[in-house]
Amino acid sequence: MRLFKIPIVREILWLSLIFTVVAVARLPKTTFRECDEVVEYTVAQDVSHGGIPYKTSYDHKGPFLFYLYAPVFKLFGPNILAPRLFTAFHLSVAMLFMYLTGRALFPGRLRLLPPAIYGLYSISPNLFMFESPADLTMMLPITVAAFFFFKYFLPDKHEPKYMFLCGVMVSIGFFIKGSCGATSLAFPIALLLDRVIRKEYGWKRLLSEYSILAAGFLVPTALLFIFYYFNGALKELIEGYFLYHTKYIAATSNQEASTNLAYLIKHFINYNPIVVASFFSFILILASGKNFLKQKTTLTVLSLTVMSVLGIALSGRWSANYTAQMGLGFSLLIPLGLTSLATNEAVLNRIARTGVIAGLVLWFPFADIDKTFSRDPRSINNDKIAEYIRANTTRDDTIFVFGGDPVIQLLADRKAPLKYFWYLIYVSNRKGLLGLSNETILKAFDEHKPKIVVSHVGVIEKTNPRNPAFFLGDYIRRNYVPKFKLGAYIISTPK
Repeated sequence: MRLFKIPIVREILWLSLIFTVVAVARLPKTTFRECDEVVEYTVAQDVSHGGIPYKTSYDHKGPFLFYLYAPVFKLFGPNILAPRLFTAFHLSVAMLFMYLTGRALFPGRLRLLPPAIYGLYSISPNLFMFESPADLTMMLPITVAAFFFFKYFLPDKHEPKYMFLCGVMVSIGFFIKGSCGATSLAFPIALLLDRVIRKEYGWKRLLSEYSILAAGFLVPTALLFIFYYFNGALKELIEGYFLYHTKYIAATSNQEASTNLAYLIKHFINYNPIVVASFFSFILILASGKNFLKQKTTLTVLSLTVMSVLGIALSGRWSANYTAQMGLGFSLLIPLGLTSLATNEAVLNRIARTGVIAGLVLWFPFADIDKTFSRDPRSINNDKIAEYIRANTTRDDTIFVFGGDPVIQLLADRKAPLKYFWYLIYVSNRKGLLGLSNETILKAFDEHKPKIVVSHVGVIEKTNPRNPAFFLGDYIRRNYVPKFKLGAYIISTPK
């Protein structure tokens, strides 16, 4: 029993408990999330076969996301368990860096709260985080960036290498998904606030810090551009990632932005215990006095929290998984609020232990974990259709999934006539974001002649010419004959 009285042993046991509960809670999810997740994986699968994102297959997420997941599909093929295991792994790495950051910022057992809060937030109900959203993946390098930032910012003697590494990690996060950009701005903002409020050094040093941060950001960026240039796809990278998002922001109406803000406010008011605790922690910190507010830790944590919320509020479109980036700020805000409330380490240790145990135990009924064990009946039909496609086509044949669930394209592991999947054609082209004409799409079909078309019942019958499905439905009716029907799908072959 003496072994368990050693502080480092008890620390490891606490961490093992936190990591195990969060990892195990994620694994039972047995269906792919529709659309976003599946399209990302299908592009990653194409990369595993030698494809280039934006050139041979397309999704508007960042290129590093696809290259991160490509080895997973190369090794394990198109199955659900592989990305779930990989997500559990990279979430554990992020939680480890949250713990290391907590060690640098908070006393005693309070350092356990950042990884516990971050992990529990990642299994929040209805945030799609039981799946593997890009929003959660992009936060891995951002949590590492935060660790390096504090390594630079807190000591009296600053080591430029940590600021440089912070910039490198921010760049990697940005090219996984660009929506982390607002959260990442917290780092230069914290430096600016420190200079303006504390006035301990001149503007020249601030500019030097910005230069080092920018240099770190530019290294992965330059390597990415060089890679795409030598693969003849630099134009596709610029158009598919940078210009697409520029058009997306420009096409967002004030009404969409207002609706997004309303959903975010609703999320804060009545949704998540961690959000509620973060709100009260924020109030406690603001009321703690000037000296506490002027501390470097406080400036940085408040910047991370505020910028992540602003980034979501100003994005112009609501999706619950976007709130993944708030987990970093919340995980540091709550223990920081506790330190503003009490200074006695023994009291803080008891609060931290109680909080971790209560969170791990009570989170399960709140998160309704048992729902993740249920298998969506549609997934059974998806498997059967994909099995039929694989049995009746070769890897060089093309297929097209028209409407419905794009997971069939992934599970079948076959090429598409276009680099764009139906989901993106339908959603993005409504606002003219892809610049695809009907003629371009039909020309691709004539050139590649899909051997099998899987049509969602109800989509192929569209008769309204203004509906994006109309022209493709008409083409399929004229050139394909239904082979059989399974569930909500019609499987057709050329006439």
